[in-house]
Amino acid sequence: MSYLKLGILALIDIWLLFKVWQEMVILLDRALALSSKELKYKSTFDVFWAPLFLSSLVAALLARIFFIVSNISLYRGVSFSLFPYIKLQNEVIWFTYMPWRLLRFGEGINIPSFFVTLGIFYLVYLFRVLRHIRKQVELTTEFSRFFVRLYIKSAFYIICLVLVNLLAIQYGIV
Repeated sequence: MSYLKLGILALIDIWLLFKVWQEMVILLDRALALSSKELKYKSTFDVFWAPLFLSSLVAALLARIFFIVSNISLYRGVSFSLFPYIKLQNEVIWFTYMPWRLLRFGEGINIPSFFVTLGIFYLVYLFRVLRHIRKQVELTTEFSRFFVRLYIKSAFYIICLVLVNLLAIQYGIV
């Protein structure tokens, strides 16, 4: 695995997420200016950062599972336990048995699959939030066109994020 290629891929992903954040800030400013009602989503934390954090947690767990599946020979002999630790003499070792071994992120995760699942989960959550904002704001013709344009641009950036990482997986760049 080339760290330069991985770094370039991560920079592209971060840039695409920045572009989505930028569109959300524009949308929120416009929605707050045009709304006569109190909006449920008032800040970029509600619209961008909270969904991104939740999507990142799910994506990290799935990327870890993909890493384990792709390197199954390393995990074939690991036994199963209900307890997340093993006690050897005076030492306690955490997360050595399955399913707790999934939580040892230091062993590795599949980076492109992380960004693919992040993009998919974030896209679904983003559409739900944007649909709620659209219901709360009076729909003038100007806002409808503006909203649809930002909706499409945000979806385009997230789909690009997913496709770039799928291509990286397909062609073995990372």
